[in-house]
Amino acid sequence: MTAPSGTPAALSVAGATMDDVARGLAEIPLVGRGEEVRRLVEAAQDAERGTPGAVLVLGDAGVGKTRLVTELSRLAVERGCRVVVGHCADLGETGVPYLPFAEALTSYLGQEGTHPVLSRWLGGAEPGRDGDPDVRRLQLYDAVASALEPAPGEPTVVLVLEDLHWADRSSRELLEFLVRRLRSQRLLLVGTVRSDDLHRRHPLRPLLGELSRHPAVLRLPLAPFGEAEMAAYVQALTGHPAAPGLVRSLLERSEGNAYFAEQLLACPDDGPARLPGALADLLLARVDELSEPARAVVRTASVAGPRVGHDLLAAASGLSGPALDDALHEAVERNVLVTVGDGYAFRHALAREAVYADLLP
Repeated sequence: MTAPSGTPAALSVAGATMDDVARGLAEIPLVGRGEEVRRLVEAAQDAERGTPGAVLVLGDAGVGKTRLVTELSRLAVERGCRVVVGHCADLGETGVPYLPFAEALTSYLGQEGTHPVLSRWLGGAEPGRDGDPDVRRLQLYDAVASALEPAPGEPTVVLVLEDLHWADRSSRELLEFLVRRLRSQRLLLVGTVRSDDLHRRHPLRPLLGELSRHPAVLRLPLAPFGEAEMAAYVQALTGHPAAPGLVRSLLERSEGNAYFAEQLLACPDDGPARLPGALADLLLARVDELSEPARAVVRTASVAGPRVGHDLLAAASGLSGPALDDALHEAVERNVLVTVGDGYAFRHALAREAVYADLLP
């Protein structure tokens, strides 16, 4: 097999060493996102005035969601707010019930919460031992809502929930409860979501649809970088002005994704372009979740080029009829492939590179 057409030469950093890049990765200033920061700060100001709200920050993996909410956290602390953070984890649909809320409230209240229900819960016990399970759950939800409502004179609370696409069912239900209880608390809820993980049957999709209809909820999508932002980002990483050719190459190959660009920039210039291992693993993770027929179709598409027609893909993959339709439907639904006219392309060009490189010679 020959290398995929359109694979660019390895990127190099003009005037900067790889040590420069490594230092830049440790602490990257926020580039662009001025409008998004403004809207987040306005939401925090509204909460300070007794108009609570919730913001859903959506974007592909690596586009900068965590960096944005980190900036919000810094600005909110400067304003005198109390910021608490909880993280969801990819532990399957069952997962650990209420994991992000338990993490956030343990930090906020300590192991011994002032509310007896929360004290038992944060201590590892059930919120109640007797009575109907639905009643016990409602008691817990009420206790969490009360704990997050600051008393007069206490700081406004900003609760950040990272990676809601991994939230378990209990956490999703509690989040919906808190949003619907927003009245006059000095509280701002902020959640980050990987939009490229939200396939059609993803369990978070119905909740996002419901929450988006609530007047207190703001959806804040993050777009990839443009050329000016990419140039500023490279300079922030390296400490040196970026050559226009480097910026254009990075922008084309990463498609404006900050993490992808960062990884490509840190990859040594050793000849033919190769994807850094961590980036390749990230891109292949979604492919690995596909069924074997869908993976076979995706592998075939990676050899065909940037775009492959339906008939060619059918002939080359050896699949046809319902089997091919099911495989393609799965690959498109899982955001690995996208439809382009009467053919298909990878949702991200780097994913094609990763899949092709993973093939046997």
